[in-house]
Amino acid sequence: MSIQLALDGHSFSLPKGAVDGQVEEIELLTEYTLLVPRELYDGAAASLFAANGQPLAADMEVVVCEAAKRPDVVALVAVPSKLYNELRERYGEFRPTTPLLATPTVMEPTIALCDTGSLIYIKVYDNQLCLAEVVAVPDMETLSYLLQRLEGQFELRRFVVQLEARTADKQRMKLYRSYFKKVLCV
Repeated sequence: MSIQLALDGHSFSLPKGAVDGQVEEIELLTEYTLLVPRELYDGAAASLFAANGQPLAADMEVVVCEAAKRPDVVALVAVPSKLYNELRERYGEFRPTTPLLATPTVMEPTIALCDTGSLIYIKVYDNQLCLAEVVAVPDMETLSYLLQRLEGQFELRRFVVQLEARTADKQRMKLYRSYFKKVLCV
């Protein structure tokens, strides 16, 4: 079973603990997420978040997420310590993950987007990974601004978008289609 927890201040309920010793995969959704080359990660997560302009509060716990398909990187996710402790109590061992670890199939310049409604996970590939980021998008104006900024950095019409839309907002789809030559829903 896979569980998704959005850490945007909304309440949530957790299902009962794991059955038969299974290790649960729990997807942590928060803008406090960094993708770091494994060879550069030395355990100093707080300094990496600070360097990214996201200093961590004292009550935050950094969780290291790994993916078998991406042995070259780790994702660091900062969550409230209270939540982390509740997850440990309920599940014991669990496998944390994040959409930033997803590896799309890339045959041409591609932007992989995971739109959760309040967060957008962005990965830009142009012969190699050029950008991996999470951005809070509370409204359409913020999404439009984000796409304008991406357009300023990359020529978006050259890219195919692999979009995982976890919201059924037709306005968002229309906006994506106005920026990209091809939008593939995954």
